[in-house]
Amino acid sequence: MLVSWITPACQQGDELRETIASAKAAQGSLDVEYIVVDDQSTDGCCHGLDKDVTVIRSEHREGVSASRRLGYHFAQGDIIFWSDPHCRFPKGSMELLVERAIKEDAIIEPRIQSHPGHHQERFGGVLKAGERGLMVMRQMRHAARFPCLDGTIYVMKRSIYENLGGWPKLPGIWSCSEQSLSMMSYYAGVPIRVDDKYICTHKYKKSFSFSISRSDPAMNGYYFHKMFFPRTFECMWLPLLKKKWGMRPIYVASFESSDFKEQAALLESIRVKTEEDFFSEVLRMPFPDSVKFTLPNGVSMAEIPKTESQYIKQQAPRSKAKEYTGPHHRIWASIKWLNDIHPGGGIKDRRVLDVGTRDGYGTYQISIRKPKLVMGIELIPDSANFGASLGRPVVQGDMRYINSSDNSWDIVTCLHAIEHCPDPKKAIKEMMRVLKPGGWLFIVVPKESKPTGYAHHYIAFNRYRSLRDYVLQEPMVKKDSAIGKSSKTKDGKWEIRLMVQKIV
Repeated sequence: MLVSWITPACQQGDELRETIASAKAAQGSLDVEYIVVDDQSTDGCCHGLDKDVTVIRSEHREGVSASRRLGYHFAQGDIIFWSDPHCRFPKGSMELLVERAIKEDAIIEPRIQSHPGHHQERFGGVLKAGERGLMVMRQMRHAARFPCLDGTIYVMKRSIYENLGGWPKLPGIWSCSEQSLSMMSYYAGVPIRVDDKYICTHKYKKSFSFSISRSDPAMNGYYFHKMFFPRTFECMWLPLLKKKWGMRPIYVASFESSDFKEQAALLESIRVKTEEDFFSEVLRMPFPDSVKFTLPNGVSMAEIPKTESQYIKQQAPRSKAKEYTGPHHRIWASIKWLNDIHPGGGIKDRRVLDVGTRDGYGTYQISIRKPKLVMGIELIPDSANFGASLGRPVVQGDMRYINSSDNSWDIVTCLHAIEHCPDPKKAIKEMMRVLKPGGWLFIVVPKESKPTGYAHHYIAFNRYRSLRDYVLQEPMVKKDSAIGKSSKTKDGKWEIRLMVQKIV
């Protein structure tokens, strides 16, 4: 069985030769044809290669995706092996990856290290919503539930590649190539598998002798989000793209191109998953079209900016971006307790909202327990934006005016946050409003005899019973449902945990 090894190259110096030599040393008994697409190099990196290497030179600068497509046009193999021109392959790795690709109807990628001897290894990537739109976040410990391409070494059957329509044609030179084929794979129901037996190296060059215009990644970013998220492009992605790249006519000109229309038609013809599925399964966020801003108690929209502004100014010193990026035992312990004690069997496959999430560490702890959906809201914009930049599903919002429709969450958590609210009863009413009938509210507060002034606490509870009786005043709470305890944290401080159920 013939394997076609394809790489695009531009200004790679000696890296391309070393990559080909590494691949040949790792091919074992495989029958391999080597194809290099010279994308307008001027440094001679594609000159004088071995005679068994086919070199194709593009007529003009094509970019990553188009160069890969061009290389495939000349490929004869039943298995396609994609590589960047600056990679290294351990002995036997090519045979193993090809063997898996033959057996599975999937795209196979190996575990990757960025540099030789680099201690950090990544297990593919995962697609997350961030401050620049849909971003690839590297998986450092294990493969994600829905991995995406990351590392530019991928193996697949020719039939899979053709069914996906090949690498999507992007208007710019660089950016969004991996995201594009990953999205085609997701929508078509083609799994991406991470093989962790061998560690390949994606050896980045320190510098390249060419430059890329800012317009190139901007055009690709706009094109990619418009293509794969037509329903949520305007309401969710466009504001992020404008903030990152600004807006120029050239960025959206490709929307009217024949390539864009052909790609959109191809996507619809192979689609087995929907945009809503992607938000639910991969992003684990509410679908923006289905989240309505419902205000309680007749509050008008005009009132919100004023109350939010005063509240944010006061609480900003208590919620700082980057504060919760590392392990935080107090939050971890609370989420674990909730998962263990929840009468319905825990977080898995449930819709969970974390109120007062700071930079989203709570949403991270919830997400690893495989909920159906998780979202966090945080009052302080800097903390919310930083959490989103980490790929966590965090949006800015006020717990007194939760941006979600009635009866939409199975579990609502509020961990060390409600004591900071100037109207905690209103916040509790809001959290009960968005809970489904029979859903559970989980509140954790510090155990203290009086409000802590320096921390801007508005309310204090000195024992479990006082918190329980306070929350049970809310009419939507089922009166005999309370579960809770006082608990000592790892740092020696005491807190109170309480779960209550919404009436059915």
